[in-house]
Amino acid sequence: MSAIKTNAVQLGDSATAAQNFHWKTNLDGTMSLFRGNVGAPIGVAILTVLASGEIVRGFQPAQIILDTTNGYGSTNTFIRRWANLQSNLGGTAITANDSATLGGNLTINEADLYTVIYTDNFNAAHTTGLTLNSASNTAIASVPAANRLGIATSGAADHGATVVARRWFPAGSVIRANTQGGAAAGASPALSFISIIRG
Repeated sequence: MSAIKTNAVQLGDSATAAQNFHWKTNLDGTMSLFRGNVGAPIGVAILTVLASGEIVRGFQPAQIILDTTNGYGSTNTFIRRWANLQSNLGGTAITANDSATLGGNLTINEADLYTVIYTDNFNAAHTTGLTLNSASNTAIASVPAANRLGIATSGAADHGATVVARRWFPAGSVIRANTQGGAAAGASPALSFISIIRG
């Protein structure tokens, strides 16, 4: 019995690319269905079959995890910085940025449902949180409610404060870890992290 072996197959031959679909192997044990012509997909995958056999729809899996706090921006003194990029999967769906003056941020480049988790600890009881598209350099409690994703308070030195936000983020959304300012990291800065996971 003969077999056809190929990495991609197109369904449809319309001159309008958006009316065609194609399956392609990603050469990593996964397979995706796209709208458009082979070699010229339109947008993100409609669905992807993971190596585990699980089917996920509407996006390529993506995550970024930053750990170990690295103080604050020298100008944006309420905005956390991060010392270590622990994980970056999924291409350019999410971008981690760090500035010695402006602090760190995470930018969503592809609109979708994301879960953001931020955990921090300080050398004293402290309030911290997550902001969305905020240009403010002020304590988290003073950031307008429309720009806050969540807020939490640690009860004492070296107690953790965790904020979780899950929502639809449009492309261009900018997320920052925004504290009340003034407190240094606790005894274990490596226990602090921020992550964004798609889906």
